[in-house]
Amino acid sequence: MRWLSSFADRRIWKPTPVRPSSSPPLPTRRPRHVEYHHRHHLRDWGPHGRTGPHWHEQFDGNHRRRRGDDCLGARASRPGSSGRVADRNTMQYAPSDRRPAVWLTLSALVVTAIASPLYAEPRSVGVDLANGTAAAIVVDDEALVHTTQLLPFDEEGGIAADDLDGQMTQVLANLTDALIAAGTQTDQLVRLNVYAARKDLVAPIRELLARKLTRRVHPAVTTVVTPLAQPEALLALDAVAAVPRQSPALTSVIRTSPPGLSRRIGNAQTAVLPRGRVVYISGMASRDKDLAAATTGTMQQLHGVLRLLNLKPEHVVHLKAYMKPMSEVARARKAMRAFYPNGPVPPMTFVEWSNGLPIEIEMIAFIPGKPDPAQAVQHRWQPDERRSPVYCRFAVVDSATRIYVAGFLARPKTDATGQVRDVFSQLKATLAQTDSDFRHMVKATYYVADDDVSKSLNDIRPELYDPQRPPAASKASIAGTGDDDRTITIDMIAVPKAK
Repeated sequence: MRWLSSFADRRIWKPTPVRPSSSPPLPTRRPRHVEYHHRHHLRDWGPHGRTGPHWHEQFDGNHRRRRGDDCLGARASRPGSSGRVADRNTMQYAPSDRRPAVWLTLSALVVTAIASPLYAEPRSVGVDLANGTAAAIVVDDEALVHTTQLLPFDEEGGIAADDLDGQMTQVLANLTDALIAAGTQTDQLVRLNVYAARKDLVAPIRELLARKLTRRVHPAVTTVVTPLAQPEALLALDAVAAVPRQSPALTSVIRTSPPGLSRRIGNAQTAVLPRGRVVYISGMASRDKDLAAATTGTMQQLHGVLRLLNLKPEHVVHLKAYMKPMSEVARARKAMRAFYPNGPVPPMTFVEWSNGLPIEIEMIAFIPGKPDPAQAVQHRWQPDERRSPVYCRFAVVDSATRIYVAGFLARPKTDATGQVRDVFSQLKATLAQTDSDFRHMVKATYYVADDDVSKSLNDIRPELYDPQRPPAASKASIAGTGDDDRTITIDMIAVPKAK
């Protein structure tokens, strides 16, 4: 029973500590206020805020403090009380009557058992404890919040600090605010896409993430090097996180912008993708040489796919653009915003590429209606489109389960072909652990940092992919992965094999 072992591991309910008989009894005090959080964590608050997570007070059936039941490190909640604490070296565990605590424990277990299907946590696969990441995250039938590309803006709209540590602190605070406004928290993170302004920042960014993220979360992480929309910014990120189920369930995309975050970017900070069907549209590109005109033409193509699926602009969840130069991102953003005049603009992400065209844009959109239980994913093309054996035009997902795979780098130092084969080897092994395979990949992102590895990717994909079931995809030539000897990273979204 996974929920039971998880409950036990969190050690919410603690043994009742008692003082040795030589210690004078403490006066009875009023209990602290206790909040039972929806994530099943007991929070108790004293006059100075929340107490430490290791010891919690227990109360009898009348909510009165039992004599001698002081807690390690927990001071009195009533102003002016002695605030005496128990000594760790003389702590004993009371074998006497603890029926109220047992009753509370059993009650909490029952509540947890009932609620566990509603608040199932994403499952981590291949956890790297040193870096605080996972090879993949499996999400079962949950709404998913997608954030915009978050920069380290402070409340005044400026970059918060000059140093990496300060900017990381700010961008994680912005992420936390955005997720809370969307109805979730950072402990529900599924994917983090991290964008470093320079390659020498990648290793320090990974170290800071491992240190600053809670140990309870191990997202699938992809890191690339790209100039950013704000030249002073050293990093940016966007994220996907699970959202606990709501009653009634969401039936439409909800876009939000927390009041505390800067609105200078001009689009929603988050969009919640409801449970159910979703479409991932491959990157599309107009051949116009002017950035603004190319952006408009590309958005027209994407909205043509929406019309093919009987979808509207309000169904769009996220837009990701690969463009050049980043110094003109405002022009691209303005052209994209023009397609959403009647409501909040979807979250957006921008990555600079060196491909020949000014811009390519990919899209995620919600599909209302009941999923088809007979198939996990449909790989489709437009009616008049020449079919590629290595990518489909769009992938319609009916499966309730999504698998987010991290951006893999080659393990050995090797040539371009060796890098591509090693990355696909890691991808194959990770998909196997999640009951998936290459035929059930949904959306691929290929980041390549030199021409040799790009060519090898083109040569090897036809060997591995079913030409009738290739994923939707985008392929971007970027500044780097943070390692000069590793010039390709691939991240993937997949679904389990159909039963």
